[in-house]
Amino acid sequence: MHGNLRETDVGSLFRMLSLEQRTGELLIEILTGRFWFVFWEDGRILYATSTEGQGNRLRDYLHGTSLLRALEKATGGSGEALEYNSLWAVVRNGHLPPLDAQNILRHMVAEVLFDVLPLYEGRFAFESQRSLAPRLTAFDPLALCWEVLADLQQWKRLYPVFRNPEQRLIRRTDGALGEDLAALRIDPAWLDGKTSLRRLSRYSQRTLLSLAIALQPLVAAQSVAILSETPSHRPRQNKATVVCVDGSLTVCRTVEYWLGRHGYQVAAVTDPTRALGLVFQVQPQLIVGDGDLSGLDGYQLCAMLRQAAQFAQIPFVISTQQETADTPQRLRTVGATAALRKPFAESDLLAMLDRHLLPTNGGGIRR
Repeated sequence: MHGNLRETDVGSLFRMLSLEQRTGELLIEILTGRFWFVFWEDGRILYATSTEGQGNRLRDYLHGTSLLRALEKATGGSGEALEYNSLWAVVRNGHLPPLDAQNILRHMVAEVLFDVLPLYEGRFAFESQRSLAPRLTAFDPLALCWEVLADLQQWKRLYPVFRNPEQRLIRRTDGALGEDLAALRIDPAWLDGKTSLRRLSRYSQRTLLSLAIALQPLVAAQSVAILSETPSHRPRQNKATVVCVDGSLTVCRTVEYWLGRHGYQVAAVTDPTRALGLVFQVQPQLIVGDGDLSGLDGYQLCAMLRQAAQFAQIPFVISTQQETADTPQRLRTVGATAALRKPFAESDLLAMLDRHLLPTNGGGIRR
């Protein structure tokens, strides 16, 4: 199922998915290239995120707590891995009570709804897929939509003081400001001109609206100043083309976003049967194939492509959650270049490209 947001609003789309008790992934995309993902099970929302959320949101919600160290261990030293997996790992290891994890998920879902419910341009696509596992909680989408829509109505009343959740705040004066901020659970050090209003809401675990309302008197008194939004990242172009084949729409779109902002040309597909045609069409310099797919998996796809002369030497990376002792032998058998353990972080993926794309092929990020 797919369509245009000019034809239906996001709220109506959510009502339909709820009434039809759909299970799968909903993608919402706008013209600037930003994506949001909402995960459903039997018409209820399990989780929601965006390409820009990966890697930062969970760290923000655990900011200033000892759980950050547990998160680093759970994600192999990187907090950038797909955050639902990371959150579950922290819960599974006994570092975070399930109820606290559910509260964090609720904030994450509400944050995404705050962004997507006002949209009137863009496109959406829903793919029926297996539910997220393990399931941490499930939310009534209609109840959440009503709550967020009410917040959005009040948010409009804050114009022109607060226009965008990405506006940054900086402290202008000291005096009694410390007491005011303490009542809001805000560390004065956070008002450094680099931290957005949205991140402040995560740090303090307050809703964006309630925090903005509480900060409004401090802005009016000129104790706190609002800076402009963080400028968008402008990627360099003319780098290598990468094809990603993965059963998860979220992984495909996240890889597109991660690599796209570093100037790579990316083509991603969830259907492995379409992957062969895509590879011959775009002639990539590197392929990432899902080794855990049923049917035509990354190993089989690699073996098939190795039969074609133009793809005999191209780097082919197998992404998998099932890395075992016999994985190196399987890689050699099909002629794959390397394995990339799921869930992988943006830095892991970029390092893999650095390692296997030669400068003469237009690849590599030299940092």
